[in-house]
Amino acid sequence: MKFFTLILATSIASSAFGQTSLGVRGGFLRTEFVSTSPSSRTSSSDNWTAGLYANVPLKNNFYIQVGANYAIKGATVGLGNPHPDYIITTDVSRVKLNYLELPVNFVYKINTGIGKIVFGGGPYGAYCVRGSYKVDIYENGNKVQSNFQRINFNATPNVMGTGSELHRWDAGVDATAGVEFNCFLTLGFHYSRGLVDVDKGVGELKNQFYGVKLGILFDREDW
Repeated sequence: MKFFTLILATSIASSAFGQTSLGVRGGFLRTEFVSTSPSSRTSSSDNWTAGLYANVPLKNNFYIQVGANYAIKGATVGLGNPHPDYIITTDVSRVKLNYLELPVNFVYKINTGIGKIVFGGGPYGAYCVRGSYKVDIYENGNKVQSNFQRINFNATPNVMGTGSELHRWDAGVDATAGVEFNCFLTLGFHYSRGLVDVDKGVGELKNQFYGVKLGILFDREDW
């Protein structure tokens, strides 16, 4: 919570440099787990995000962008477990982690004829408000049913059959580039890399995503 308090204090203090503008944006995320474990077999999955953000002017076209996002992260999981013809077996095929995410990006804006080109980056902190994983059931070697199970973050382990001990807190860095059009629409490309191991179990997992976000500004800080 100290990190989130620091974000709020920074935003309030920086607003003294000029008028703050507000906006909303959301879009597509290609999320994945980055792992150092050679036995980990994961691949990217398609998810989404939406949230609010504020542009706080500093000086000389520099700004602080403070956001509050709801972001679904996670990955497709390939455990490689066998599914014999003569038995009923289960497998975990996907993990979804739903985060409340607070990024603080330091950006630079360049005025153009169509609007402003924006690029920058900074840290983020996140808290997982809900987690789930997909369980596939096989009978005679064929998948017959799938369902999502809630992650109990107090359990050890908490993802069936994997040895994972996922926890709620995450933090890392963001990079962003995009355009704020004169018509108040925005288009941005985002990269995020977690620096915290979100798995206290046998492996190391860190969040990562590439994303495209569309948005709209309610006003402009220079108008």
